[in-house]
Amino acid sequence: MKEKPKIGVSACLLGEAVRYNRGHTQDKWLLRELGNYVDFYPFCPEVEMGLGVPREEIHLYYKGDDIENLHLRSKFSREELTDKAKETYDRMNEKMDKEHLDGVVLMKKSPSCGIGNVKTVSEDEKGPVKLLQGLYANSFVRRYPDLPKVDSGRFKNAVLREHFVKQVFAHYRFSQLEHKASALQDFHKRYKYILMEHDQDALRELGRICANNDKAPLEEVFKKYKTMFFKTMETQASVNNRTNTLYHIMGYVKKNLTSEEKKNVIDLIEEFKEGIHNYMVPLKLLRFFIDKYNIEYLQNHYYFAPYPKELKLHKDL
Repeated sequence: MKEKPKIGVSACLLGEAVRYNRGHTQDKWLLRELGNYVDFYPFCPEVEMGLGVPREEIHLYYKGDDIENLHLRSKFSREELTDKAKETYDRMNEKMDKEHLDGVVLMKKSPSCGIGNVKTVSEDEKGPVKLLQGLYANSFVRRYPDLPKVDSGRFKNAVLREHFVKQVFAHYRFSQLEHKASALQDFHKRYKYILMEHDQDALRELGRICANNDKAPLEEVFKKYKTMFFKTMETQASVNNRTNTLYHIMGYVKKNLTSEEKKNVIDLIEEFKEGIHNYMVPLKLLRFFIDKYNIEYLQNHYYFAPYPKELKLHKDL
């Protein structure tokens, strides 16, 4: 079993000089902060293809109206690289399978790694420029649909960074579960309020899946739950859903609170909803009362610790 999550990362983001111009695009927070709590698996499709460093730039292009079947070629010599790339990607994905990754951070706008917004030209360069997905990213997304993934541009956004890291730790925890119905049910219970923030309908459906009243094979239950869980976690938690979740949690402690304490909690939740202060303010007060009154049902929920607090990700929400 892994001791901590493992994330695949475009090697240039870790400071490796593998870009076409011998450069890198090191992300300091990724390396110096997140790196204390996860392991990294660096990769670079273009180096794996044997293109070398430095190298000629490569471009993504499409033929005619077919934007599903993309191709790769060198920018100036126009050497066709598509078949070589696809052979390389198959080899890379076989290695990835053995790494049991919990997420991946890909270089933005890269013709190989870009998840979106990759400049894609027509074969004759006379058609419109389209913004599509990099060739390796496309292969990767199809092969690992449940794996949390983000590009380096979105990763710099505080809200999207927190969202990705939360998914990574959820994936790690899911991957460590014993293959037992009770383990899946406990996982669901501990993620209940995080799921409530994302999609309340999905929360109820996931509860039905892990209850397994139809007595489906356990392998099928785990697979179905995993697919829906990570699809749900892809969505952003909305302010309204977060507000409803905070009120739901308040329901467990309100009988212990004085009238003034109830008013303080409600005021803070409403002020969060109005954007006066961030999510951590009502969350911390609720956690204080949960511990003070020993509300055992909530004390081990991941809602209060979806990832190590030392990452300081909640402060920007």
